[in-house]
Amino acid sequence: MPANVSRILRAMRLADDLALVRDGQRMADRLFEVHARELIKKLKEAMSSVLDVPVAALEIGRWSCPTSPTGYCWYNLEKDHDRDDCLYCHEPAERK
Repeated sequence: MPANVSRILRAMRLADDLALVRDGQRMADRLFEVHARELIKKLKEAMSSVLDVPVAALEIGRWSCPTSPTGYCWYNLEKDHDRDDCLYCHEPAERK
């Protein structure tokens, strides 16, 4: 087999391997998203009973919160549409 053909076949096998890795990464990403959504749903349900706020009205903030049991800010969107008042530390969601 000529050297060029051998190199081309090797490159094709490597490309196939890379495609498998990428497909595996996409599957892992999807599984992570599904599990993350499920965990967030369960966390919101638990916090809903603690805070006496409907699940649909609760939002987890992206900021750390020193007084929240979860370590993150929580907002009641029923009473605070603009996310100006964390239910624990009273900081807004938008910080500069």
